[in-house]
Amino acid sequence: MQKIVIIADSFLDRDPRVQVQIQALIDDYELICVGRCHPRVEGVEFIEYAKKPLVWYRIFFELIVKTAKIIGNFKLKLAFTLRNRILVSQLSKIEFDIIIVNDLIPISIVKLLKRKGLKFKVYLDLHEWAFGQHISNKSDNELFYLIELSKKYCNYITTVNDPIKKLYHDKCEMHVNDVVMNLPDFNDLHPKKINQH
Repeated sequence: MQKIVIIADSFLDRDPRVQVQIQALIDDYELICVGRCHPRVEGVEFIEYAKKPLVWYRIFFELIVKTAKIIGNFKLKLAFTLRNRILVSQLSKIEFDIIIVNDLIPISIVKLLKRKGLKFKVYLDLHEWAFGQHISNKSDNELFYLIELSKKYCNYITTVNDPIKKLYHDKCEMHVNDVVMNLPDFNDLHPKKINQH
């Protein structure tokens, strides 16, 4: 059975798009989910995205990241972000076939894994238009760098609607392969008689 890693910087138990991915794949693939909390789906292996390391280890890497911020080297910052390094260390010990990356932020992990010589395919699912999202706390230069990584490493890219697909094409020269809309679960509804009283 092929093994798929699903990674999202979110609370997986209440991330609807990740939950749909899990339900679509769980019967045919072995799943490892990486995020801020367990997706609460039986049979899924879980790795915590933001696990806290030893204090001295954290201080060392935080100094590197702060230095990178000061000098404006976001490539160095992303490479030495501690949770990225810890996650790469964990994932590099696992043989998997595909990684599904949800949104741009975790894409730097793909680069670090590829540099270790791991062979896997990359599916990127863009939930939003990344630029202008204040919650991402990323500069435009940093986001453009993540876009370039996506172009280099991703085998297939989807997003949630045609306008966002067009934005990535027009503003970033990025080819999005397909649109997968956010849709509620199907309910076969039928008219019912209403009691007037």
